[in-house]
Amino acid sequence: MDRLSFYHPQAISLSDGLSFPVFHFTEELRKLAPEVNWTIIGKPMAMLDCHVAQCYGKCTKSFSKQMERNREYFKSDWRFQPTLIEWKTLKNLVSQQLTDVETKCLHICQPIDNQEVTDNFSGFSVSQIFGSAAKSPYLPWFYSKKGVNMAAFFQSTEIARMRAIYIIEVFDEFERAAFDPATDPRIQAYLQKVLAEKAKCISIEIAEQFEACKRIAETSGLVGNQAILAASNAVRKLTGYDPLELLGQQQLVSEPQEVHLTPSAIGKLLGGLSPQKVNQLLEKIGLQESFRDAKDKKCWKPTEKGKSFAVLTDTTKKHSDGRPVQQLMWLESVISFIQRQQPEPEKLLF
Repeated sequence: MDRLSFYHPQAISLSDGLSFPVFHFTEELRKLAPEVNWTIIGKPMAMLDCHVAQCYGKCTKSFSKQMERNREYFKSDWRFQPTLIEWKTLKNLVSQQLTDVETKCLHICQPIDNQEVTDNFSGFSVSQIFGSAAKSPYLPWFYSKKGVNMAAFFQSTEIARMRAIYIIEVFDEFERAAFDPATDPRIQAYLQKVLAEKAKCISIEIAEQFEACKRIAETSGLVGNQAILAASNAVRKLTGYDPLELLGQQQLVSEPQEVHLTPSAIGKLLGGLSPQKVNQLLEKIGLQESFRDAKDKKCWKPTEKGKSFAVLTDTTKKHSDGRPVQQLMWLESVISFIQRQQPEPEKLLF
């Protein structure tokens, strides 16, 4: 492929003189394979996971497991995966050009210290270009430069630790130069402008992600604080930033300011009644009514009168069809309502 380029690994502080392919997902791919519904076109230049693993001295399997455990730290442009059709097409395109007589003389640019060194394309094989991913039955992951850098922080090898230290030191030097009075004022102004623009872009992205996630949460039936917390958690997984934490609002005021009580808890507050007696009492005063489910099990649901006190919650238990088992709970204000209706409720049960 004329959009496949190679770079010397010293560009990312690696050793052994090895070179790995960097894939460039440009619009040229759409012309080469117009029948494919491409999802990776427009993604940044990236390396295959097997090559990143090799760079950091890990086997692909171990590296992939570590990355999967920490996938929430990678943005969508740092670590991404092609579809099966896209992956097969990429391999076929390279294979075709390797065997095509007219393309054997193509040269691939390899930048080293701002110099261009050329290698004959015919000197590479499919296995060299795709590494262990060439024959693997699993879809690979591609890592952009930022993804390669982030991966360094999750590896225990010496070269990964060196890379992580290098990244931290470079960024620290960048920040120091931006705020050090001794720095040339022009350089200082430029660096501060870069930091400000970066912070602004991050803020806009977080705000947009939060609004989108909040709409999804509300569509799923969550409201109020539940929707906000769900959206904030989703944005943290997508971007690495927690919107509520950035705002200093890690705790939200609950609305209404009432504890949710089970029949067991209500029974204790009413002098030691059993959950069964509490349910009978709630039915007697018109706050709930019973019905039989598909398995002929007795269940409860609030009446129109009881809906102002009732809270229907999803539990961690699941029905056979995957739906969460719901539990009917009550606001603590139901206690005073019960006491006003029946000062001595236990005498009304039998």
